[in-house]
Amino acid sequence: MMLVQSVVIVCLLTTVVCRGQIWQQQRLSRRQQARLQLKTALNLKERIKERINQYRERNTQSICYDEVGCFNLPHKNSPLQKIPEDPQVLNTKFYLFTRETDFSKPQVLYYEDKGRSINGSSFDPSKPLKIIVHGYTSKWNEKGSMIITNAYLKLYDCNVILMDWHIGARGPNYPVAAANTELVGRQLGILLTNMVRNGLDARKIHLIGFSLGAHVCGTASESLKNKGHLLGRITGLDPASPLFRNNYLREKYKKLDRSDAKLVDVVHTDSSPVSNLTEKIVYF
Repeated sequence: MMLVQSVVIVCLLTTVVCRGQIWQQQRLSRRQQARLQLKTALNLKERIKERINQYRERNTQSICYDEVGCFNLPHKNSPLQKIPEDPQVLNTKFYLFTRETDFSKPQVLYYEDKGRSINGSSFDPSKPLKIIVHGYTSKWNEKGSMIITNAYLKLYDCNVILMDWHIGARGPNYPVAAANTELVGRQLGILLTNMVRNGLDARKIHLIGFSLGAHVCGTASESLKNKGHLLGRITGLDPASPLFRNNYLREKYKKLDRSDAKLVDVVHTDSSPVSNLTEKIVYF
């Protein structure tokens, strides 16, 4: 009888101890699970925070658009601390004039249509091309541009395009207009690339840019240089000096310089303190 009682007591004690160990293990397991869940949550929080920071940095330091690509904020020492505006806001257009078309009704060309508007126009790739790019606070159809266009068509059997980027060149915020030159320059570069693919000899292209328009021409040339083509000529008429002169804007691909065409000629007529013509400006 005593033996049976001893066996029963041992079994009860064993059961209690085993259950205690199981409960303790379950308790430790729950603690470990809680710690693991907490660690996972913290890691997730850090990853989300990192993604948010990357998103913020991406949206403040650079921005990308269809067709024209990405634009980075200039280095911290650059005076041009702006990123170009959205192409849909700028609504850039190109107006084609030829001897075969009505001067009062130019044909509209678009850079983003893979050359369809070019193929459907009176553009003749066998003839020279002149492109006139207006400057800050100006418009494509101002009197001076129309006089030049008419004179070219009387003297030469050529294609003449007037570039319309007046929204991007609007005032009074000059730094924004200056930043827009890179984007609209790429748009012009895409149009020129499509024309070269259509049979136009890059050596027959002559870009004429006034003020900020001169730097639009310089940026446009980069698109062709990247494809192995060099423009025949770029004429800069009073190229904009503020934010572009000397080494203030170090990125040469964002402004007109001597390497942008076989011939780069510049005409200066303004020696005001704003233009800083008294300082050394080298283009060619």
